Amino acid sequence: MQHCTKPIFASDKFCEDCGKEVAVKNQRSTVEEISPDILTELKVRYPRSSIVTGMITNLYLYKRKYVTKESHLIFSFWYLTLVTNQGENLEISVDAETTLGANLNKGDVISLLQPTLLSLNHKLESKALKTIINNNDYAAYIVIHAQDKQYKIKGNDYDVSRQSKPIYTFFVTCFVALFSFITLNYSIDTVINLTIAAMVITFIIEWTIKNNKYKKHLLDYEALSKTFDALSQISISELGYENLQRVKQDDDVICVSCQQRISIDSDYCFCCGIAQKNAITPPNDDVSLLTTPQDKAITATSIAEIEKSIKATYSSLYQTPFIFNNLVSKSFTGTMNFESILGKVVSKNTSASTSDVTTTSTTTAYNSSGYKADSSESRHRLRQSDLQGQIVLSTADGFLTLSLPEKQMIATDVGDWFLYQDCMIDTDCGKQNRFQTLFYNVTKKLHYDVPSIQISEFNAKEGGMIGLMYTLAFFSCLGFYAAGTYPLLEFINGKLGAPLNDFFLFISPSIMLIFMTVIAEIKSRSLVLKSCSAIDNAGEKNKQIRIDLFEDEAELRRKLLKLS
Repeated sequence: MQHCTKPIFASDKFCEDCGKEVAVKNQRSTVEEISPDILTELKVRYPRSSIVTGMITNLYLYKRKYVTKESHLIFSFWYLTLVTNQGENLEISVDAETTLGANLNKGDVISLLQPTLLSLNHKLESKALKTIINNNDYAAYIVIHAQDKQYKIKGNDYDVSRQSKPIYTFFVTCFVALFSFITLNYSIDTVINLTIAAMVITFIIEWTIKNNKYKKHLLDYEALSKTFDALSQISISELGYENLQRVKQDDDVICVSCQQRISIDSDYCFCCGIAQKNAITPPNDDVSLLTTPQDKAITATSIAEIEKSIKATYSSLYQTPFIFNNLVSKSFTGTMNFESILGKVVSKNTSASTSDVTTTSTTTAYNSSGYKADSSESRHRLRQSDLQGQIVLSTADGFLTLSLPEKQMIATDVGDWFLYQDCMIDTDCGKQNRFQTLFYNVTKKLHYDVPSIQISEFNAKEGGMIGLMYTLAFFSCLGFYAAGTYPLLEFINGKLGAPLNDFFLFISPSIMLIFMTVIAEIKSRSLVLKSCSAIDNAGEKNKQIRIDLFEDEAELRRKLLKLS
């Protein structure tokens, strides 16, 4: 709805044009109110059919399993909370493995078409899920009412299978033939005539029944498809959800009075009703969002400039020398490029990854004579289901695309703020390695696991060389004993008056080689520790950024909440 020239949103208290209080709120409509006859035809086929429309307020990804001797199947579902037009909460599961289903988000407006009540029969993947998943209800037909158009998610639960072939005709025909010939002792001609008659009559009856059943299912499906198509024509504006939430723009500003985020062309704040003639002047210190020392240099209330300044405060890019010393193999030198980025998630794209593999194994048994006695074949089906995807961060220098695994992806929403830090090691020999050192969701206070720097990339040959030295020492010992070298050394020692008794072990070249190898390994490990310590110390600037952010985290989160 509109008051003057600008649309009125559900959260508005005042008109942006005139500043007057808004008394009329947006009215939401049900699908039946917009199209009263939408379920008329479907209810003839499915008397309990219904349509529920609402906004998703919560999403939880979970999995169900079907396990037998021959199979282990995993399926992914969303357990979502839907606030309906009537303000009621509906908790229900939907398929998370379709392209559109994987990309469902909080705030999406959807309609569920339910011809009948469906339930999921597969067990939950873990017992812990029983405290979260309160029911087994499932929706197969979903319409997503987006701002631009409507999108459909259709399950296969109501699909029509092919008409089955007449199978009872064969059994009835065989029964009549055997019964008339064996039990009744009819002649061959009579048996043939009775058998043909029974076959024709049974075929006609069975085909008629199955054909009528198939036609009924086909009509049911056509009625369902027709209703589903009609539902997909209803737009978000017709339902009254179009102006439910304001669309954020990069040039939005901060209200000079209540610090609410408002449009740059607003004459009055929709939240407090104060005129915005000086909306581009700095706010007063006592009501300013910018309270930290770094923020006081900012002199504009533009959201884009405030966000850019916050991003720049916790972002950095610097380079330090890289040295990784090895004792018996090649050492590495180069540069370490450290990067720290604070950014906001502006888009998210999720995709489902499923694998369904059936393996066949054959077991053959042989008797005592060596001949094949028995053979058996077994099959095992393994199905896995995961979600993965990418997010795009808006940073101080542009945009950054990151790939996330399932746990991180489902915990991320558009609008979340992240502190991302990584290190690129570029060696002089052309070797490049990028390592994530921190991935932190500031909005939700979530630390995401990142792999540590793998030093094995730089000392793999070192370990091999030390291992080779141990091998040589071992075989050297065996060689000296086999050649009788020790008796010769003992004879020389005795002729000299046994002056080397206390140091006899150290005379053995093999023992000396073992001793040198142990010393080499200790020295090599010491060099690795020093190199790792140098790498760790090189990232001190990124560490300081983390410390600063965690110290100011509460204040920063308050600012980001205001800016959202």
